[in-house]
Amino acid sequence: MLRLLLSRSPQIEVSPMSYRAGFLATALALLLLVTVYAIAPQANDLFTSFRNLTGAP
Repeated sequence: MLRLLLSRSPQIEVSPMSYRAGFLATALALLLLVTVYAIAPQANDLFTSFRNLTGAP
């Protein structure tokens, strides 16, 4: 099935480098997501304490 799909469109050529780039992009996106989730509670607490300090509603 895949060979038929690729033979119909010879201009699509997937090099191993693009696989590596896709893998790196996915890994970086996951790392960023995990970092944001790890930092978010502390940032929220910091923001709340800053609002309490300034007396903002």
